[in-house]
Amino acid sequence: MTVAKWPGTLWQAEIIDEAKNTGLLDYAKYSRANAVKILEKLSLDVLFGNYGEGILKIIESTNAFDIDTVQKLSSTLPAEASALYSKGWNIFGGTVKDQPPYNGRNQTDTIAMPGDEGSSPINNGFSIIYSQVFDRTKDLTGGKAILVDEEGKAYLDGTWSNACNAYLYAAMAIAYQDKLTNNEIEILSKAWEGVYGASTVIS
Repeated sequence: MTVAKWPGTLWQAEIIDEAKNTGLLDYAKYSRANAVKILEKLSLDVLFGNYGEGILKIIESTNAFDIDTVQKLSSTLPAEASALYSKGWNIFGGTVKDQPPYNGRNQTDTIAMPGDEGSSPINNGFSIIYSQVFDRTKDLTGGKAILVDEEGKAYLDGTWSNACNAYLYAAMAIAYQDKLTNNEIEILSKAWEGVYGASTVIS
């Protein structure tokens, strides 16, 4: 994959001259090569698991939202959706072989978690969504909706944070559509679907 920033371009390649793979991190999911043969360009949805098509649709919807969109997403976000988002993360935590100590806790602010197979049920999907919304928010508000806490960590102001959550919650509805009830999926995806008018559930 060639990346300067999202979305980049994803290629399927065949290694024709393998390099020494020494010094890689234990969790590295790449190989070094001196030369490769490019086979074909791949759709980016393959990066996000079985329901990648729906996740990519949500990511793409963050590209051009405006202030009106933010207001609509924020005002229609169900209060109970945050608990269901946290539930999704604890489902993911329960799949890890060595149970993390934080599994079962409140995960409403989580966008990535160390796992046996990726950092979430949709790999880096949640992190991409957050970074896309963060960057777009910075552009739209000139940074005025970006706050900094006592530890120097930047975060989104209330309304903008809620709008970001609408995208994240819809992604969780897709990621665990086979583990959540229809009512839970509806709650998680309500704000996003209300604005974009497309079902998040991919059969």
